[in-house]
Amino acid sequence: MISREYPHEIGYEINTLEHLIGRKIVGIVQTNNFGDITMMQAWIMQFLFENRDREIYQKDIEKHFCITRSTVTSILQLMEKKGYIRRISVLKDARLKRILLTDKAYSIQKENSREIHQTFERTLREGLSDEELDIFFHCIERMKKNLIDSDYPNGDMFRK
Repeated sequence: MISREYPHEIGYEINTLEHLIGRKIVGIVQTNNFGDITMMQAWIMQFLFENRDREIYQKDIEKHFCITRSTVTSILQLMEKKGYIRRISVLKDARLKRILLTDKAYSIQKENSREIHQTFERTLREGLSDEELDIFFHCIERMKKNLIDSDYPNGDMFRK
């Protein structure tokens, strides 16, 4: 039952916010002529950029973004086709492919990082106190844990 004090549904509000963020990110990408990068591709590029000092594999992306193997496979195939990533076989296990940003993606990411992950993030945080942000991130982490620990289908695939 939804309380009177908070009549909105959490899932609906998060989904709506995600769509707003996605449209804004796509707008920034298009305005800056970064190409036809989707929101998820931008997030993955940021993840690879921030973790360029370590080996990243598909399973790391699945776990970090809580998305399924088939979804990540499709996204990575498209990113490879567009020239944003390379997949390199690992000597110790030929089945494993390390994922690296290409030079094209690296230069896009440097711009992307400055525009999206500084200016855009500042816009999202505008008017929120440190305490409100702490509460927000605590609540988000708790909700993710609730879903992972739940009996809903596929929740357990993201358990650590």
